[in-house]
Amino acid sequence: MSGLPNAPQFRLAVKAGVAAGRVFELNQDVVLIGRSQRCDLVVEEPELSRQHARFIRQGGGYLLEDLGSTNGTFVNGVRLTAPRRLQPGDEIRLGPKTVMVYEPVVFDAEATVAVEPAATVRPATVRSGAPPPRPELRVVGQAPSAAAGEAPAKKRNWLLIGCLVVALLAVCFIAGVLWYIDANYLWCTVFPFLAGCP
Repeated sequence: MSGLPNAPQFRLAVKAGVAAGRVFELNQDVVLIGRSQRCDLVVEEPELSRQHARFIRQGGGYLLEDLGSTNGTFVNGVRLTAPRRLQPGDEIRLGPKTVMVYEPVVFDAEATVAVEPAATVRPATVRSGAPPPRPELRVVGQAPSAAAGEAPAKKRNWLLIGCLVVALLAVCFIAGVLWYIDANYLWCTVFPFLAGCP
């Protein structure tokens, strides 16, 4: 569709959800979408799974595959149960709120492209065997920073451990008291209402 080597041929125009109005270009062979910061397209929608779905480049277009998400992936209102080839204009819904349209990227062949003068262009160094750098994550919506998300989790863990220690100490104390009462034959002294006590 274009003479540019890595130019995207398709994009996702988000129509509803926290990312409404955004456009994501599909420019990789495999594109993961979900809430996880490890996804290529990050959408901070609580109803999306961490790794909700993936787009797979195949034959000049993309397949869409649901990755076992809780709230489902739909194409034109039909829930995906297997990978599906997308057609331009397909409406994709991730969970109950995020709606996007799969559409081709239209290039203007007449557009002017600014290029630096040849004298200032330096050849790029290519390391063989080294993987290309992963593209920067695109975060949509308001996402708490990683440190802010870890602090409440650590606080909950310490609170849980503290409660377990207190419960264990209480059980040990009660067991110790009962052992002392039994070892010194103090049942009737401590519990005079028991059957068999004078």
